Amino acid sequence: MEKIMRNNGWQETLLNLSRGSFTQHVSPFLSFDDVDISQPVFDPATSFGSTDFAPAGASFKQASQPADPSISSTIPGDPSSTETISVGGTVNETIDFSGDTDWFRVSLEEGVTYTINLTSNDITNGDTVLGLYTESGAQIALDDQGGAGNAARISFTASADQDYFIEAAAYLNLTGDYTLSVSERPSDSVANGIFNNPVITVDGASVFGDLDYVTDQDWYAVELVAGESYSFVLNGKGNAVNPLNDPFLYLYNSDGELIAYNDDRSDASLNSLISFDATETGTYYLAAAAYTGTNADALGTYLLKATSDGGIPLPPPPPPPPPPPPQPDNILDSLDWGSQLGSNTVTVYFAEVGERFAGVTSEAWEQFEIDAAMDALGMFTDYVNLTFEQVNSSAGATFKLVKDTIGGGTLGY
Repeated sequence: MEKIMRNNGWQETLLNLSRGSFTQHVSPFLSFDDVDISQPVFDPATSFGSTDFAPAGASFKQASQPADPSISSTIPGDPSSTETISVGGTVNETIDFSGDTDWFRVSLEEGVTYTINLTSNDITNGDTVLGLYTESGAQIALDDQGGAGNAARISFTASADQDYFIEAAAYLNLTGDYTLSVSERPSDSVANGIFNNPVITVDGASVFGDLDYVTDQDWYAVELVAGESYSFVLNGKGNAVNPLNDPFLYLYNSDGELIAYNDDRSDASLNSLISFDATETGTYYLAAAAYTGTNADALGTYLLKATSDGGIPLPPPPPPPPPPPPQPDNILDSLDWGSQLGSNTVTVYFAEVGERFAGVTSEAWEQFEIDAAMDALGMFTDYVNLTFEQVNSSAGATFKLVKDTIGGGTLGY
């Protein structure tokens, strides 16, 4: 087999059959597609096509579409790479072909936390994939969309002073230019916990802040007075560039114990609202955070505001549920429906054939039907203080039972 042409990512391959009158080939090797992804019939004049048999010495030309072999990766995708990136540095490179990955060596220090970002304005939807590996090539972390939008981001604290490898790739084996950067994570701008906390003033200006890294929380001290009502709002639209998508607000007492929290304020937004009646005068803490602490939604800017006397109106409460239906005092109330028997004996009359009650003319009752009806009524005596007695006259009878065929061979009583 001899590769004889490369052109625009298509590869033409020449295969010569062995000597003999006819040679049957194995179809996975000689059923070839053309550039239109179809299989033309073999043409001896052009030596192109597909067939189960071909003359001895004939040649096949194969057109297929792997990545163009003339295009090779400029940066190896394994620990053999000699490309480097420094902390605080940026690299602009290219995913050259489908399936290409680029590896960069970086030196990190023990105990220092780093942020690695991989962005692209060229790869479709900016969907990059980022990997972190040991010096020997063992995977430590992998991320697809941990950064802004579809960009990839990894936050990593080095466990030793040593070299690591960063892998740059694209989702679904796409291609295009990208930007890779490595930086030390800055010191937290606002402490996560009770430690030199900045102060937010009730009825003062809103505080602008930024969640610096995944799992970050910003704690602010606020002075409250017993007997006063307060509202605290965390708004994720701090600016139009990188707003916090889904804020989450916590309220702690002076000992750092959680006493209230809120995700969404129930006004069709994802902003957070806590309404609180202070029972003790003193210092409390508001913690600005994100609903999820695992991806890009955990990062972004926010506005935090504290007001007194319910300065931010709450949504109206839902309407109260309807009252339950009245319940009977005892089981007999559900039997009389506004009427009352003169005694505990219920008389039952079975209409004769031709008698008419309530607009229905009775058919003849069979004795087994009468017996079955009386047995059914008799079951009530196990639960209520009633007896049922059959009478031969309709006059004064409590129940007058009529037998009638109501259609389809069905009897009604």
